[in-house]
Amino acid sequence: MSHAEFDDITATYDALNRLVTWSEAGNGVAPAASVSWRYDANGNIRVQSNAYRLLGGDGAVSTVDGPQSTTFWYRYDSMNRVVTDRGMLSGGRIVRGAGGVDLSYDAAGQRRTALSDKALSGYVNVWVWYPDFDPALGHELTVEQPGYNGDYQLQERGYYGQSLETYSYDGLGNLGSVQITASGYQDNGAGSLIETGVIDRDMGGGVYLYDLLGRQTRQIDSVEGGTVLYDHGQAWDAKGRVWQDNVYQKQGNDLVTTSTTNYYSDDAGSGYALGALTSSVSTGYRYVNGYSY
Repeated sequence: MSHAEFDDITATYDALNRLVTWSEAGNGVAPAASVSWRYDANGNIRVQSNAYRLLGGDGAVSTVDGPQSTTFWYRYDSMNRVVTDRGMLSGGRIVRGAGGVDLSYDAAGQRRTALSDKALSGYVNVWVWYPDFDPALGHELTVEQPGYNGDYQLQERGYYGQSLETYSYDGLGNLGSVQITASGYQDNGAGSLIETGVIDRDMGGGVYLYDLLGRQTRQIDSVEGGTVLYDHGQAWDAKGRVWQDNVYQKQGNDLVTTSTTNYYSDDAGSGYALGALTSSVSTGYRYVNGYSY
């Protein structure tokens, strides 16, 4: 028995032949969805509106969540570069809002910063009663005596702040680094965290290296505290092909390494393959509970 589902899609365009609406009527498998766009005087997308349904874990339309809709506003500078991506309209102005991104550029037109709101986490000192003194277990409330009836423990808590990505470039315009900083936090003394309002928490980032021909030779990604999560290096041969590829990656407490050497056929004669890749040899290791970098 065969079964086929057919799409019923409609698109409309304005007088300048720009797409202004797209809609899918839906069928037995996919729900209905639609998108519409409006443009500014320079032809940039000013606002995008979306209507859709969510899918459940079984791939079918969710019976819990009703129809969904989102509206994204975009703002541009005098050079028609996006400076607010997926923002919102507030008081007649386009602002970043909770889900948008503010972008800035350097004198060469390269992206300089990206600022967004972000759910963050940190650690707070929380008083924890020992079981024999815990009022939640029916014991009488007493004065906190660290080491006797309880103790302070560091526990992870969430807070809402901002994340700032800062980009730098080399003399050839290649991306050289991405530095991520976030809003700092303070322990409010009541078991939760408050944002300081200052973006000074170093969250790591990435460093990118290139050879004289502008080919990437290394990428190093790190997190808060300087721990390297990912280190990918490449070596190129004289003909511009990747000869050596090495990856060091943190997985939990383990260090996983992979080294690959590529071989190419360059010599005319038996097995000649026009210089194409003929074989790759890889070796990999996992250092269990011994991550050190």
